[in-house]
Amino acid sequence: MHVDFIPDVSSQGKTWLRNPPRHYPQFDGLTFHDFVDKRALEITRDNPPAIYCGYRILPGYAFGMGLQMVVDADRLNRAVIETAIADFRARGERHWMSDVPARVCYSGHPVCTSLKMQE
Repeated sequence: MHVDFIPDVSSQGKTWLRNPPRHYPQFDGLTFHDFVDKRALEITRDNPPAIYCGYRILPGYAFGMGLQMVVDADRLNRAVIETAIADFRARGERHWMSDVPARVCYSGHPVCTSLKMQE
């Protein structure tokens, strides 16, 4: 466990103070977490990743089956979930991923080009 604080002993007892955030020159003077946030925004804006529909079985459940589903739907509701489960069963209850990327919407508009996000 990495402890990220410096103990400071005062007349009233111990108080814990945090180290000031480290700024890295290789991250243009940003802290690590600020750099990660900035990079995630750049990826989302300039080159969003393709999302593929599919199913993945999650092992380790004591009862039943854990299933991760990625579906192409505007809204998630009971009918969408039941249809996805029926499709999962029809495909033999195994891992599956579509060959074609799903249509991704951002703020109600289909994303076909780069997202125009404010920094």
